[in-house]
Amino acid sequence: MIVIESRRGGRLAVTGGFFLMAAFLTLGAGAVGAFAALYVPVHEGGHWLCLKAQHIPVREIKLSAFGVQMRRSRAFASFWQQAACALSGPLFPLPVGALLWLLGTWEPVLRIGGAVFGGLSLFHLLPVWPLDGGQALFALLSSRCRPLLAETVTRWLSFLFLFLLMTLGFGGLLEQNGNVSLLLLCGYLLLCLLARPVG
Repeated sequence: MIVIESRRGGRLAVTGGFFLMAAFLTLGAGAVGAFAALYVPVHEGGHWLCLKAQHIPVREIKLSAFGVQMRRSRAFASFWQQAACALSGPLFPLPVGALLWLLGTWEPVLRIGGAVFGGLSLFHLLPVWPLDGGQALFALLSSRCRPLLAETVTRWLSFLFLFLLMTLGFGGLLEQNGNVSLLLLCGYLLLCLLARPVG
């Protein structure tokens, strides 16, 4: 792991898995992988800009094979701010995706980028913990009801949507020559849901 610390107390940690995943996406997965790799900094830039607008410093940024994690130096002032920050990540790339789709009229490969940006944003907006949509759902529920009820509703909705996604994954496994990507992703999200407390 590579760790870089700034004079202001910030910290950047990069794991070896991050470099392997970046190399696979940019070199081994074609145009789709390259645009998926490009999506990550745009998505995280949305979170960072929202934190910046709320004057919440980022204490640590960790880059790993499973994505980017930002650790804040203080808590959100309200559940509404928490929900806004969660949604800012997947919403920020949508205009970029729309622009790429329009430019695809002249350069077809850009239309692939538009589809990747749009698809990944919609996926992250699903009400599944720990995706951004699930975090926003929990924050909005917590602003209206008791934390235990918010946690229970978020958890069961997450299980429901994961079941639907796994059903689609099995369909893809049968129709697309054994593509297991969606099933593997659902398995990872299910492990996260079972291992990490909601909230």
